[in-house]
Amino acid sequence: MIKINKLILLLIACSVAQSINAYENSFYNNTDEPIGIAIQYTGNDGSEPLYKKLIKPNSFYNFTPGNTEIPQIKWGFCLETIYYIENPTSEQKAHNFAKATWKKIPITWSESKSTTKKQSKKKTSFKHAVQELATSEKKSRCRDRHFDITRDEHGKIVITSSLQD
Repeated sequence: MIKINKLILLLIACSVAQSINAYENSFYNNTDEPIGIAIQYTGNDGSEPLYKKLIKPNSFYNFTPGNTEIPQIKWGFCLETIYYIENPTSEQKAHNFAKATWKKIPITWSESKSTTKKQSKKKTSFKHAVQELATSEKKSRCRDRHFDITRDEHGKIVITSSLQD
């Protein structure tokens, strides 16, 4: 009987492990200029690298560990900081933004749903079920997040995320 319980527990653990997905951070550039976006994950030593991408006007990009230049090991890391470069020059873009100076930008939280969020192709997983049950922090960065890149009334870049998504 103990062997059967251990086997069942092992099968359940394997099933849960397979259903856990990486946190995805997607961005939609609603501006008329290309925007360089860099994200940084939380880390123990404060030296987490930046993961960078140029997002063309009216385009979508999804940062997903294991699917791009982000290592698979980052699957459970939370988003820490977002940086940007407005309309980067060729020199700034060279060698994956090697010499670029990034500007840190806060997230502007919105009560309305994003109109640019693409529907995820992910299956409902254990992680998502837990997120749905948890009514804690709506501004958590430890979950899938979609961000809209827009300009405010003064023409400055704003990164917005919906509290409803």
